[in-house]
Amino acid sequence: MVRRIKTDKKLRLHEAYNVPCEGIFWFIKEEFVAYPEQVDSMGIWSTTLEHIKLWEHIKDNYLVNGEIVNYDYFPRGRVVVNAIVKDGILSHYEAYIYIDKCINNDDTLDIIKQEFNLFNCDIKYIGSEGGITLDHYTCHNCRK
Repeated sequence: MVRRIKTDKKLRLHEAYNVPCEGIFWFIKEEFVAYPEQVDSMGIWSTTLEHIKLWEHIKDNYLVNGEIVNYDYFPRGRVVVNAIVKDGILSHYEAYIYIDKCINNDDTLDIIKQEFNLFNCDIKYIGSEGGITLDHYTCHNCRK
């Protein structure tokens, strides 16, 4: 059973206006932990969230056998959304979902689409190859 955790207590105006969000997420012990941020309508990648930095603030909540683990221990991913502007008018949104292969399935993708409000986006990419290296979104189990 998946239980979603919402850490952002702000009013989620993006749902009312069909504005997608981008940000980062983890799938931790069957919990989806997401940090969505509303997309800048100017088409600029607006999120500054980083797994490694955010993990420093939440790592004590997700111990393994009583021990703190690295930010990349659990399956994780990122959503990037680009606003496509044509002739000064917002045309549509394109989304890229970077996700660890072990959680890349329809159920998880449905949760991501809902949490990041991606239903009106043209999803251009879903996969684990992203970031600094080809295996950037790889958890401890997938690295074995």
